[in-house]
Amino acid sequence: MTTRSYATLILAAWINAVFWASMPTVGWASYAPDPTGATCTVNWRKNDVVRCHYNLSKFVRDSLWNLGYISSRLVLMTVTKMCVNLVTCNSCGCPHSIRDVSYSD
Repeated sequence: MTTRSYATLILAAWINAVFWASMPTVGWASYAPDPTGATCTVNWRKNDVVRCHYNLSKFVRDSLWNLGYISSRLVLMTVTKMCVNLVTCNSCGCPHSIRDVSYSD
């Protein structure tokens, strides 16, 4: 990864955080004190349509993000494992499975 891709990912994370944190301040859901009263959190107890829509949207977005990340890592690991199992034949230059290559003294 390059410096530019890191900067792009960091900017995307900040934009995502600002968007979801500002939505309750513009009327999509609301903030309320948490049970300890020390900080504020999204008001999970209010059950009107707007707040339920916000909570459901965050849940789906977070679930899909995590599912997508885990799935992409699984695919990447599988492809990497398949590539490691391929070796190049010295005599003909074509790829063979490790099981197909005989190692003789």
